[in-house]
Amino acid sequence: MLVNGAHHARELTSISMTVYLMLRLLHSYVHEDVQTKYLLENTALFVVPVVNFDGFKEISDVWEKEREMLYVRKNRHAYDN
Repeated sequence: MLVNGAHHARELTSISMTVYLMLRLLHSYVHEDVQTKYLLENTALFVVPVVNFDGFKEISDVWEKEREMLYVRKNRHAYDN
């Protein structure tokens, strides 16, 4: 099973969701939830929080400097105003 987040540059919430999924699975596993243990012991699970790192990095850099959300496309071309 593959779970990924931030496939596109502005999908910032999906990063939190993948991290939450990892924490939830680990917590459930440690506390011996039967379904979670079965899932993790019988399934190859890959979690990739950020697929499009260069787009995420560019948006993060602009946010830190200017406190403004950068509106870029998948190919990093700016939208027309």
